[in-house]
Order: sequence, then structure tokens, then C-alpha cells
Amino acid sequence: MTRNLRALSVGVVAIATVLTMSACGSSSEATSAPAEMPTGGQQRSFPGADGLIASVAGATLQVQGTDAQTAVTYAGSTAITKTTTVALDSVKSGDCVTATGTEEGGVLTASSLRVSAPVDGSCSASGPDGAGRGQGGPPGGGTPPSGIPGGGERPSGAPDMAGMNFAIGTVTGVTANGLSVNGRIMSPSAGQPSSAPADTAISIATAATTTITKDVKSSASALVVGQCARALGTADEKGTIAATSINVSAPVDGSCGMRLGAPR
Repeated sequence: MTRNLRALSVGVVAIATVLTMSACGSSSEATSAPAEMPTGGQQRSFPGADGLIASVAGATLQVQGTDAQTAVTYAGSTAITKTTTVALDSVKSGDCVTATGTEEGGVLTASSLRVSAPVDGSCSASGPDGAGRGQGGPPGGGTPPSGIPGGGERPSGAPDMAGMNFAIGTVTGVTANGLSVNGRIMSPSAGQPSSAPADTAISIATAATTTITKDVKSSASALVVGQCARALGTADEKGTIAATSINVSAPVDGSCGMRLGAPR
């Protein structure tokens, strides 16, 4: 995705899915936040925390969102991945993809492409948030959080998504100029579908300017101050998240905004 797509409106997140989590973690050294930090991201619109790693102490992170800071703990069983930039030839049949770009004649020309591994053999459940894409609903399914915008003004800092399309699905073939995918192309302007659209054969075209990222297995050494983190897990009575998975990525334009996959 292009750099300005990392800060997305909640409405966009409601139709996009993101990557699978795998790996294990260990503890890291205590660290303090630097004087100048990137801005945090949208937080707690899914079962976890999303934003800037403001501090690390042992196996506890402080994840700073736009309006809250959340303690996140991890253990050896926590799956940790790191988002890295890759080449098109690293994408294989069977991978799950989420692309953003413009669509014409049934072909989506991607400005960004995010790649993940299937979860339990399916792309319908892959993503850093573990969300399925069955109904085109919010990450994790269920009812969207109260108070999210419903077609009114975009949140502050969110890009104008007019004319932007999204494609998600399973890669069936790779060429020098793009991908064949079994999936669907969607548009934020079309609104949230009342039922799941059927997957079909679609084409995603890439260019030299297309940004391609992939979440790869990592460890707790990636959990450092100044990086962006998306942690999934359950909260205790104090609001501390016990993470089952954490995705780490570098800030884009100084921001840890909502990351499209993916759903990043």
C-alpha cells in the first residue's frame, strides 16, 4: 500500500483483512521512549491494541494509540511477526493477499500489496487481527464498535479513499507483472455488503512503484521502542492485553495509523 494508506478510516477497515501471525517470543530489555516519537495509531477497535511501542519493560509493552495507552504482555507462546518489504517473485500460489489500488475492466492495478500465509489452510481467517473476511465486516466479525463514523466526515488524518479499490483473496498464479487471485475486488464507496460476496477469478497488476510487504516470523527482539505494534489478545480487569500474537512494523510518515493488509 502506499505510504499514505497506513492511516485508514474505520469504514475502510470494515472491508479489509490482514495477515497471519506465526512465531514465538522471549523477553526483552527495559527501554524508555525517545523524546520525539511517531504518532500513535487507532486503538481498541478490535480485541487487542494497535499503535506505537512507547516503552518495553521485561515482557510488557506500552502501546500508545491516538487516545489511550495500553499495557500488552507477551510470553513464549505469543506469535510475533515483522512486516518487511519483499519482491513480487517471493509471492507464491496459495499465499493470501490484500491489495489497494484502482480498478478498471476487472483488473486492480495495485499501489500496495500485502502478503500472508493461510491460517488453517484458508485465507478467510488470515490477518494480524486474526479476522476473517467472510462478511466484509469489522475485524474479528461481530458488531462494529459504537461511535465509529458511518459515512460522515472522515477521521482526522485519514486519507481520502475516493476512487480507491481493494482486492483480497488467494494467489493462484504469479507473472512478472502481477497476480491471478481467487477473491474479490471491493470499494469503500460501495459501503459494507449485507452478505458475503462470492470469490471469483480476479487479476492484480503490479508495477515498479507497487509496495509489496510480507509478515515474516520474528521474535521478541523486534519489539523495540519506536516501532508500530498490533497486538491481539484478551484484556484483564485492568485492561492489560495478554497477547496471543503481535505484528511489528516501521512507522510510515511518522505514523502508526490503522494498517491495511491488511486489514497492517
